[in-house]
Amino acid sequence: MSWTEHHESSERLASQAETAVRENRRDQALKLYADAACAEERAVEALDQSKTRTLGISVVSAAALHYKANQPARAEAVAVRWLGFDGLPAFARDQLRLLLLSIWSERQVAQFMVDQDEQPPAGPKRLRGVLRAVHLEEHWLELTEGSGRRRVVSVGKEVDDVIGPLVNRPVIVHTFVVDGKNRFLRIELDSTSPAASTVIG
Repeated sequence: MSWTEHHESSERLASQAETAVRENRRDQALKLYADAACAEERAVEALDQSKTRTLGISVVSAAALHYKANQPARAEAVAVRWLGFDGLPAFARDQLRLLLLSIWSERQVAQFMVDQDEQPPAGPKRLRGVLRAVHLEEHWLELTEGSGRRRVVSVGKEVDDVIGPLVNRPVIVHTFVVDGKNRFLRIELDSTSPAASTVIG
């Protein structure tokens, strides 16, 4: 089968999954999303990799469908594999990195709740400011807002590739609060800031 046939099959299955979600048929929706993800992976394998834009769209779709199917490990595997491919276009890299951040953030919260005997953390909380300092060996980053500074802890090394390009730029950091400390969930560029498209400092 060709890329087109596999991709169209994936789209049909995903559409059926969305219908199942609306009708509150969760188990069926998860299975349909999983089948759609597998069909999209077959589409990727059938594709000429020189068609980089189509490749990027299919790879992101496969990873996202695994995530919707409640298969975070498979979504992570797809994302990590293709982030290592030099020909992947920038838009696909950005979307895969955001997906990985969501997966890692959810995993971190789940582990925290286990460690705390299922006591939920306070939050979530959003901090805005300019990312001025990062220390991944000590697992923290620091934001400045006006003359104030705020530190966020529990930053995993796995997000190094995402955080690096954001230094000296306005960001939103999503956190949860434990013992008065802001603990890292995920980070994104603050697109509402006038300085979002330029490097500061």
